[in-house]
Amino acid sequence: MFKFSLFLTAATASKDCHAVPGTAASDDWCNSNCNFTPPNCPTSLCTCSDGPTPRPTPTPTPSPSPTPAGKVLGYWDWTWEASGAPSGATFGVAFNGWADPSQALSDSEDVYSSLVGEKYISIGGGNNNGRFTRSKLQALVTSINSGNFQKYDGIALDVEECDSGLETEFTQALAAAKAKGMKTMVTISHSAPYGCDDAKQLMQVFFADGNTDYLSPQMYTSGEEQKPDFEETTGAGVSFDEYTKSRAAIIPSIVDETHYAAVQNFFQAKGVSCEGYVQWAHARAASAPVASPAVVNAVLGYWDWTWEVSGAPSGATFGVAFNGWADPSQALSDSEDVYSSLVGDKYISIGGGNNNGRFTRSKLQALVTSINSGNFEKYDGIALDVEECDSGLETEFTQALAAAKAKGMKTMVTISHSAPYGCDDAKQLMQLFFADGNTDYLSPQMYTSGEEQTPDFDETTDAGVSFDEYTKSRAAIIPSIVDETHYAAVKDFFQAKGVSCVGYVQWAHAHASAIVA
Repeated sequence: MFKFSLFLTAATASKDCHAVPGTAASDDWCNSNCNFTPPNCPTSLCTCSDGPTPRPTPTPTPSPSPTPAGKVLGYWDWTWEASGAPSGATFGVAFNGWADPSQALSDSEDVYSSLVGEKYISIGGGNNNGRFTRSKLQALVTSINSGNFQKYDGIALDVEECDSGLETEFTQALAAAKAKGMKTMVTISHSAPYGCDDAKQLMQVFFADGNTDYLSPQMYTSGEEQKPDFEETTGAGVSFDEYTKSRAAIIPSIVDETHYAAVQNFFQAKGVSCEGYVQWAHARAASAPVASPAVVNAVLGYWDWTWEVSGAPSGATFGVAFNGWADPSQALSDSEDVYSSLVGDKYISIGGGNNNGRFTRSKLQALVTSINSGNFEKYDGIALDVEECDSGLETEFTQALAAAKAKGMKTMVTISHSAPYGCDDAKQLMQLFFADGNTDYLSPQMYTSGEEQTPDFDETTDAGVSFDEYTKSRAAIIPSIVDETHYAAVKDFFQAKGVSCVGYVQWAHAHASAIVA
């Protein structure tokens, strides 16, 4: 949100300003705001030159940021962090990241009352929590028909990851929402969903669907780009030229309003009219606190060593009882001392970087049996620390992760750098972890000793797995780092490879005044 001084410079304007053709700005808006103190004069909207033409004294309040031609200006209101709406917003979306309708409704409750304009709720997202399945879409239809969404004006399906063959279920969900008088939007990652094997067929359905009011391609990857990202979704077979087919109005999702002119011109060149946009970046009120450290999706875990008293970093959302054992009985026994002090969701680790933590077939089979017997029922999640293992355990690892998910646990796999250093078939194993649908988080360790002053970006020697391959991961990427001071560099490192980090797990202990009770 732009901030303006309460005291304006009277006298004659020193610049003669005009709106950039094809943008939502006007000459009056540019002249008023570019000659304001301090100026609000984005070059994407206005061009100015020094000129003799006198301008009238500005009024005490500057004009608001220009609303798009179609008067559709939405914004994504993240449910995990306080935010404000951009000036002129016509609708706000409670963005929660869940494909499960009950979770979406629950997580969105905190921001509902503060949504500006029409109130939308999102369903879906870009990780395993947001992945659409047949059962989740059927549950959504049932929930809509039961009136659970009746206080919302609209629904936004964030389709990024999904099982195949869901065309019917998606159209039924959109039809159910329209039948309840809701407005409907479908947003997708760039030109098509990146995590749906039948993305091309699915997009043809969305283009043709008469119950979809808005289609919103995301013109960013990390959400922190300085300019729009016009890349089409890799391997999906859908170009932006095909958006001419869309019956729904096109309102791209962009980082902020300074990107709109370029995005509008991009689509206009393809014969597609934009009717507005949806903003990702937050417009913060001056008093709104910024979370510290700022993690995009509020995932901030920490490793709580079972052999030493420690505390959680500020803002922790989960803690892992780190014990170093691949034997499930030993892991449970050693973790008992720290269980009650874990902050946030309580995870337990299995595995580690020595012989005690080495995975074998018998230990993984024992883990599955122990999970199925309910021995881990008090834990919210499990973290497999895969550093050393026998070969040929792909089936056993998938069975362990599936058993944990079947018990309602969250799942994480952490590995030493880019792949396990002590598994002869590390390359095959990583392909499994990248593709596994029961892994919520993948956490490469960006350190060796855990005492590094800067992140260690080395890839695992001789494993044949590069960090570039992490684009394949269905699981969300939350690197393990020494402490929060490393996160910005690690996030930038992965972003350069086309990988979005949604948080991190801290290795270093938060001691003394930093300890969270």
